[in-house]
This record gives sequence, structure tokens and C-alpha cells, in this order.
Amino acid sequence: MDIDVDIPAEDRRRLKIGMTANRLEMDPPLSTPQDKLPMTTVLSNIIEHHGHKNQRLASLEQDLAHAKLEEEKLRATIEALGKEKSEMNAKVALMERKDLYDLLEAKMEGFQIANHQGTIGGFENLNLTITKKGWRSPC
Repeated sequence: MDIDVDIPAEDRRRLKIGMTANRLEMDPPLSTPQDKLPMTTVLSNIIEHHGHKNQRLASLEQDLAHAKLEEEKLRATIEALGKEKSEMNAKVALMERKDLYDLLEAKMEGFQIANHQGTIGGFENLNLTITKKGWRSPC
């Protein structure tokens, strides 16, 4: 029902400007198809939408927990490999020293080993000459 009111032109102009400004400040009016749906349908749609979000969030949290578990497994594997590498380096050093001891035993038994060059017992570029009289390093 419309009511006709006689408003002077200047006041109508001000009223239009004010209504336009108010309209810009307000949210746009809802004109979606949901406006015509019953409130229970609208609420169930909202609940369903949030349910999907919650399921996705739970899935992401589960993926994150799985990734953290995998990260811990990888860290443990890296740590074990580091220990294994240290053990292998110790074994190699021991074997190199054993090679040196074997050469020294050869000297003791009177064998002659001449001009051994290479890495023995952790010593790089070792030049070793063993004769019946003893051993010496020409360095």
C-alpha cells in the first residue's frame, strides 16, 4: 500500500542522496533462491555445509598426523643410518690399522716389503719400506 506524501523537491533530493548512502553502507539485500526455501531447509543446508568443512578438516588433521608419523620414522632411519655409518667408519679405520699391524708383523718375521704407498691406518700418502733390518718411512 503506497501513501502519497507531498515532499518539496529539495527535500526529495536530500532524501534520495541519504537513501543511496544508506543503501551503500548496508549489506546487499538477499535475493538468493534460499530466501524462498523453508527455514528448516536453509538450516539443514548450513549444517550440511559445515559438516563437509568439518569432515575436510578432520581429514586434513589425519593427514597431518600421518605426515608427522612418517617424518619421525624418517628421522629415526636417518639417525640409524648415521650410527651405522659411524660404525662402518670405525671398522674401516680398524681394518686400516690392522693392515699397518700386519705390515709391522711382516717386518718382525723377517719379510721384506718394499715401497708400499697409499693410505694405511688413517695415514694418507704413507710411503713405507720394510726390510729385514727394520722399517722406515722415507718422508
